[in-house]
Amino acid sequence: MLPTCTPPRNRTQICQVIVIATAIRRDRESREWERKILPVVLPGRSENEIPVSFLPGIADHFRVHSLDPEGIADLLRVLLPTRSGT
Repeated sequence: MLPTCTPPRNRTQICQVIVIATAIRRDRESREWERKILPVVLPGRSENEIPVSFLPGIADHFRVHSLDPEGIADLLRVLLPTRSGT
């Protein structure tokens, strides 16, 4: 069971990170949560900004090179693969 977190006002993101990081730590053997999480690095940002809890440098991440239809289409292809696996 994942922990619950009651955030103070405007702290919801912090609580979400805590819950996800706890799930990753608890499930080290099957790595199920690692397969469900894909940090996305937006244009102008760095992989170094991925929280340590999400295993930067170890787990996968996806870099969006542009915030236009082409750049977003690349991300959607990764997140929503077709039935043929492409």
